[in-house]
Amino acid sequence: MPYQTSVDTGNNQTDWSGLLWRTSTLDWQAAQRAATIDPRVDFFLYFRTAATVPGQGSFQAGDVLFFAGSPAPGVLPGCDLYTKDFFATAYVQANDQRLVNVGCYTLADGREFFDIACIFAANIGWNHVDGGAKLTFNDSVSAALASGDIQALQSKGIVVLLSILNDHASTGWSEFSNEVDVRNFVSQVVECVETYGLDGIDIDDEYSAGTPVADSLGWVTTLLRQALPGKIVSKALWQDSQFFQASWNGHTLAENLSFGWEMSYGGDGASRLDPYLRDGMVKAQLAAGVTLDNYDKSAAEVLATFIRSNGFGGIMIFDVGTDSGEALSDISNVLWGQQTISDSRCFHQWLPLQGAAAMTAIDQAEATGAE
Repeated sequence: MPYQTSVDTGNNQTDWSGLLWRTSTLDWQAAQRAATIDPRVDFFLYFRTAATVPGQGSFQAGDVLFFAGSPAPGVLPGCDLYTKDFFATAYVQANDQRLVNVGCYTLADGREFFDIACIFAANIGWNHVDGGAKLTFNDSVSAALASGDIQALQSKGIVVLLSILNDHASTGWSEFSNEVDVRNFVSQVVECVETYGLDGIDIDDEYSAGTPVADSLGWVTTLLRQALPGKIVSKALWQDSQFFQASWNGHTLAENLSFGWEMSYGGDGASRLDPYLRDGMVKAQLAAGVTLDNYDKSAAEVLATFIRSNGFGGIMIFDVGTDSGEALSDISNVLWGQQTISDSRCFHQWLPLQGAAAMTAIDQAEATGAE
């Protein structure tokens, strides 16, 4: 988040009304992902060993309790307290970067820099056989999905999403107008999430040649929320006020989104994020974007300062690669008061091979030391 972690620490509140839910048999990485996925969660307790909490009962190793509100830290052997801080989202361009490299950036104290990684990007095309929207992948995205990079990041507690982008076709995220098309597309997205073990999807509503439909995004995100419980539905925010002001069967886009990151990459933080508060989102869900393509150090530091000073959720960073450490340090020094560390031994090479075999070949070469 990076999460602030206190070992052998519990929650001394006598009132546990902020308890959202509890689960068991998780490791801390899975617990952290579960907490990141739900923006309502402010902190969680992870039991490494069995422990008894006075007034609350006994807990077993692997039990996790997720809370809203502020904890009251107190000594509790065998239990660790994880408290959310500002989150960081990475967009990785699958056409020229390895997704797994997101996990090679840490803060100076060893915590992972990124909480969320987005594979950029699958596309919405047109199904020329049956009609309607079709979820498509180029070779690089297919390779990223099949490579094992998703699971490698998840094992570090990092959430992984697939960003889905329009593709100059007559359909797109804001162009759905009939139930059959919406349901068919949602089923394709659900199948992809389940097949590759993703933590959710990200909506990038650009580059459509179709005619916008006001309630389209409210419609499709309502069905996605119903079909993907416990998963993230996020959106890259930009020029979308009409879709936030519309509703579908009483459901709004704002209520359906887990997170949103504004991606105009220009202007001050207030002008970029405050409109979404008025549209029904809350600060914990919102981030502003910085692009590392034509990176502006001063603008990034000003934006990070705004986020920190005004209590927004975090920051989104577009185009993360193997040379991003210096820029990430600019941001981490503001948000967390420490530098970002890049481990060059951790980075995996990207090669322009075809299909899912691409990443397998790369990993085999690196395992044997081949060039």
